[in-house]
Amino acid sequence: MLRRIGDELACQVSDHGPGIPEQLPALPEPTRPGRRDPWLAQHLTAGLVLDNTPTGLTAAVTAALPRRA
Repeated sequence: MLRRIGDELACQVSDHGPGIPEQLPALPEPTRPGRRDPWLAQHLTAGLVLDNTPTGLTAAVTAALPRRA
């Protein structure tokens, strides 16, 4: 789900995978592929919330939008 809430863009995605560790991993070495999505979302947005459940993972991210003129 993607929506605008005031001056923020909010995105929520759910899946039925195994989830991710409670402690987000550090940024992988440049030569190692993959596993950058949580790191990027955490460092390049206004907020990241991860909810691990027995049925999968829900990730919610918000990003600031430029103010309308």
